[in-house]
Amino acid sequence: MALISLIAATYGVGTIAIAPIGFGPVQARVTDALIPVSYHKRIGKAGILGVTLGCIIANMISPYGLPDIVIGTLANLLASSFSYICRHITGYKGKLLATLFPALIITVFIGGVLLSAIYGAPFVATMAAIAAGEIVSCVVIGLPLLMALERAT
Repeated sequence: MALISLIAATYGVGTIAIAPIGFGPVQARVTDALIPVSYHKRIGKAGILGVTLGCIIANMISPYGLPDIVIGTLANLLASSFSYICRHITGYKGKLLATLFPALIITVFIGGVLLSAIYGAPFVATMAAIAAGEIVSCVVIGLPLLMALERAT
């Protein structure tokens, strides 16, 4: 319970702290680097619940309102669940997949569904911008985070 709360608070407060770059058609939600932590054997399901609850907290201030709370939370739930499933693939390949799948899922849900389909943002540009931000967050930051967690335990 404490680990879930810690992850949720870190995600929620961290996203709110970077709010100008954490929302919109061009965004880098750096806190999405926490999504792949559910891959880690000791964190697992606490990571799924933590980033999901943290997303609800963060999206309470979203300029996109209820659709972002629902779609963003579902995206984080699915993304972190895929990272959790990837833990059956050992080594670097498993960690890489645990970071790439979330980046793809968030891109589709936020770029394709929320921003393009619901709010009418240009599809290709929005998908490219969200994908770039998610690659930075989930892979460039998330992968070293996973590797550091593995070394620490």
